[in-house]
Amino acid sequence: MSPAPLAVSAIYISIVGVDVVPPYYKVKYTAERMLEASGLGVTIRVPDMGGPETHTLPDLVRTHLAYRGSRRPVLPVPLAGKAYAAFRRGGNLAPSHAVGKGTFEEFLAAAGRRG
Repeated sequence: MSPAPLAVSAIYISIVGVDVVPPYYKVKYTAERMLEASGLGVTIRVPDMGGPETHTLPDLVRTHLAYRGSRRPVLPVPLAGKAYAAFRRGGNLAPSHAVGKGTFEEFLAAAGRRG
């Protein structure tokens, strides 16, 4: 008697912007499409959620420096490439699903308490 065929299934966690931010995201998006086409009964979970606030990278750096008591100037450096262009367009954000509760300031405060 042959053993019963093994049922294979997988859950693959996606990320916000996977379909619009290259190159890492492009590879992840390709992997998702391959899994969907595999016939393995794959579930792709899209955590379409974000935090309660949206900040630019220079704003986050300024907040971090202020938290540390530093008065260093922050000079924004324009970054080139398709990935950075997609980030500037907000391809990695989900402001319409801002379900997160913790702010960056709260994260810094908690990190400071942990040492």
